[in-house]
Amino acid sequence: MRLPIVRKPIRVNPDSRRVIARFFFNGNDRAKQVLQRVMVISEDTAFGIVSPLLQEYSKRHRNITRVLNRHCSKLKPLFEELGIDFDTLTVYRKLLIGSYFTHEYSIESAAFFNPSIVDDPDQTELEDGQRRVIMSFRAVGEGHISSITFRRALFDKNNNITVLPAGNYIDEAEIVRNAVYNKRLFFEKAVTTQINIDVLKELESKLDHHFEYSNLRRIILDSQKLQENDMQKLEYDKVLWLADSYYEIVFSLDTDIS
Repeated sequence: MRLPIVRKPIRVNPDSRRVIARFFFNGNDRAKQVLQRVMVISEDTAFGIVSPLLQEYSKRHRNITRVLNRHCSKLKPLFEELGIDFDTLTVYRKLLIGSYFTHEYSIESAAFFNPSIVDDPDQTELEDGQRRVIMSFRAVGEGHISSITFRRALFDKNNNITVLPAGNYIDEAEIVRNAVYNKRLFFEKAVTTQINIDVLKELESKLDHHFEYSNLRRIILDSQKLQENDMQKLEYDKVLWLADSYYEIVFSLDTDIS
């Protein structure tokens, strides 16, 4: 039995205006220079710079102040190196610093493809014959970085498709790394990745049976400073990459899927 297929005149197009506010970091030395310059700015000047920024960027981003504060908090190790007490910074200075380390990224500017479709878990408040679905796409933006984006759509009893408009805001998931790592399990996994065994033994000897990501990172950075061989330094980076691969992603509860 032949199954007829009818192509519907429905197109889901990319929108280069859809942007996320990503963390921008151009190296420790450049970052320290920026921090030192911002720290000599007066409070009135900081307020005068931040206010129009918030007004402009709040049109394109949900809770931009939360984003800027989060990006500022990522710099805490550099504040410590500069002898700056992070906790004494005013609200507007933190926001200003966060803005210097934020850039807008258009997630759909280069390509938009690989569609797939699944039933929406929410099938409430529908008419007879209707079905709500979620479509996913691979979006490629500047620098050919891929993202997964979603759209909602609705089928009626005649199989007509209505694609619902995308939301006004899109968000980048917040990465939550494992709070505590089990040393035995972590290094058993590390051995299978063919990282230099001497590097693994050194790091294992310096860590407790349960350790935090910050401790591992500190030990690795200290060990790398003692190395002159770039290839050996790379082996330490591999351990950090392994630790970075264990995480969960979290979206704000008020984030719409599209």
